[in-house]
Amino acid sequence: MRFGPMHYRDVAVFVGVGCREGGEYEYDQTDAVGQAFRTYIVPRLLNAAAELAERELEQERRQMGSYE
Repeated sequence: MRFGPMHYRDVAVFVGVGCREGGEYEYDQTDAVGQAFRTYIVPRLLNAAAELAERELEQERRQMGSYE
């Protein structure tokens, strides 16, 4: 799986805004990075995993015949 510039830009903007003076993560940059990845990257990973599982299930159904 590859991530495009939009994903990294979203993470960078989130961290930049959150860590600037007066930002929510001004004194906790590590949490800002973690939250950014949880917000922007993890959902994409989960969606990709779900899509892969669906494709594999469909392939197994074709190979074995559907019992539905």
